Amino acid sequence: MAVGCGTKCAKSILISFNMLFWLSGGTLIVLGAWVFLDPAKAHLFHLVSATQAKRDVIYYLAYVLLGIGGSILLIGFLGCCGALHERRCMIGTYVMFLIVLIVGEMGVAVLTFVFREEFLEGLDTRLSSELIEKYGMDIENHYLSNNVANKDFTTSVDFAQYRFNCCGMRNDSDYLETQWWKQSRSKDSRPRNVPLTCCVLANTDTEEAWQSPLPKQEQSCQDDNPRVHERLRYKQGCLLELVLWFRRESAVLVATCSSIAGLQLLGIVLSICLCRNIAEDAA
Repeated sequence: MAVGCGTKCAKSILISFNMLFWLSGGTLIVLGAWVFLDPAKAHLFHLVSATQAKRDVIYYLAYVLLGIGGSILLIGFLGCCGALHERRCMIGTYVMFLIVLIVGEMGVAVLTFVFREEFLEGLDTRLSSELIEKYGMDIENHYLSNNVANKDFTTSVDFAQYRFNCCGMRNDSDYLETQWWKQSRSKDSRPRNVPLTCCVLANTDTEEAWQSPLPKQEQSCQDDNPRVHERLRYKQGCLLELVLWFRRESAVLVATCSSIAGLQLLGIVLSICLCRNIAEDAA
């Protein structure tokens, strides 16, 4: 029996939809891969996360995004085959997989939204305390059993200060209470008031300048007089920028998963229409 106009239109629309479907899968794969390829996320997430278990969440999430993205590419191929050959069984299987993907994506979106505030709870107090006790201690105290954790914290703080043009958690005076500042006063011939990443740098055009910072005027940046270091030292704390970054990243993830789930819901509707048209043509 000849294929009706409704079936032809439904087939064309569903195949076109799968092009967008594949694009959405590629987007999730890129987001997942970006977590592993972009060190910025690891450094900043290290500061937001209170425990190692929470820090590992970002990598688990990346694997989930890669898995969902890869599944979308395979399932899209199934949908195209079902539409081209007008196999209701294949289209039905395609719809079932879409439902599973929607549940998974909405699960990621809901969990991200719900647990976002848990990550931020008490962040101000915790980071201020860790700045006092941990910053710079991986260099000064090699005998400490947790110097690896201290080094990770120091590296992450230096990166945040470079990334956001900030200093300390609340402001640049935070360092005047730290163990790093006290030991710098007792051991160094030229003690520093703030880390070099708090200074306006001359080598911002180089890759990973935060690891080898070169202040434009280091002596003026470290000066006690606010008038001297005013334009050579960042004064604003990093906490607000860090919170805004985490909320922004969470919002992007929630919006991406929700949008793709909405797209897949449209795919379910199109698939049902095509199945109904195929059944009517066969009657």
